[in-house]
Amino acid sequence: MFPLSNMQKFEHSSIGTKLFLQINSSDDFSEKFSEIIAFLDAFDDKYSRFKKDNWLYTLNQSGQNLLDEHTEKMIFFMQKIARETDGYFDPTIGKRLSELGYGNSDFFFSPKKFSHQDLEKILTISENIVFIKKWFELEFGGLGKWYLIDWIFDFLQKNLPENVDFLINFGGDMACRGTWKIALESPFVDGEAIGILEFSNSFLACSAGNKRKFWKSHHLINPYSGESAREIAAVFLETPNMIQNAGMLTDSLATAFSVMDWDFATQKINNFHKIQGVLVRKSGEFFKTPNSHMHLFS
Repeated sequence: MFPLSNMQKFEHSSIGTKLFLQINSSDDFSEKFSEIIAFLDAFDDKYSRFKKDNWLYTLNQSGQNLLDEHTEKMIFFMQKIARETDGYFDPTIGKRLSELGYGNSDFFFSPKKFSHQDLEKILTISENIVFIKKWFELEFGGLGKWYLIDWIFDFLQKNLPENVDFLINFGGDMACRGTWKIALESPFVDGEAIGILEFSNSFLACSAGNKRKFWKSHHLINPYSGESAREIAAVFLETPNMIQNAGMLTDSLATAFSVMDWDFATQKINNFHKIQGVLVRKSGEFFKTPNSHMHLFS
């Protein structure tokens, strides 16, 4: 596909995962990559839920904080996707489950203890201040990573000639310019693929909550039941890069579809006509959108 001698490779660890960047150009990109690193690390310092006294910690502890451009974009997008997925995308669910003891070895879940909450009532904005209701905590998680992928993609578009192709791989989620062939990893068997994709000028999100050791309990939670996703083993979604906020859109939808019931998810995905992809059921059944060009192995 490309002359290997022209391929530059960069990597950096941030937000608890690793960024891999490949650029098909002989022009040195090291200085510009340093700018990407600086942005990623500043983002992690501000929004990591594992760091005390940062912006996110202050919001969750005091119930309010000042708003800036990046935060406003992410919050408005969260609220929009929460509406469009009927609340199945919920970035505040972690705190509520922790309060109930989720994650403890003796935890016993009762659906009567859990109820879905409207994100736009939990998280509100007034002028330049964001407020979060008491007993709730916001976390940016995967959507924050995809905000970064969107930012990196735009940065590369602005700083590379139009004929230079690139591939962003950030913790297994990807965006590219040009055409790249990738394997779709099996949610059932380590190191095996269930299909391949000729990945061209688009964003690809892969969501697999039950992968390997997570069959019974994992981090992808149905916000209506409070239980780990039961039916869907993996979601692979692809979005063209000309769509605004394509990265955040792809990730948030992949997360939402992962926690839906199978029948509801296979119906709901058809509402998003520019998205293409594959849903994989725990039984091994596949659902492929009519416009998808992902090739699945039989």
